[in-house]
Amino acid sequence: MIATPPVPKPIAKGRFTAGFLARLLVGKFVLGWPVHRVAAALAMERLDVPASILAGILADCAPQLAPLATAITARNAAAGHLHADGPTGKHARHFSSAAAGRRFGL
Repeated sequence: MIATPPVPKPIAKGRFTAGFLARLLVGKFVLGWPVHRVAAALAMERLDVPASILAGILADCAPQLAPLATAITARNAAAGHLHADGPTGKHARHFSSAAAGRRFGL
């Protein structure tokens, strides 16, 4: 019998699938949830994973995400404006960077 080799895991010796890791990364970085909220959402679906385990998984994903982070940093540095979400309205404070000629909202 000939069988194809298994799909390699994104994290060597990891317990979780690529789909789970994608879901974790979306919850953390796209939805902006803190890790304890991701853990609570998973618990509502009967998957009890402590927040400390999820934080460790995110740390294990960091080397694979490093090229993406480098590309985003380079894109933002080359832009003529700041790519960020920040507070708006009466709580926003603006200051100018005379060296770069950019305006930042905090």
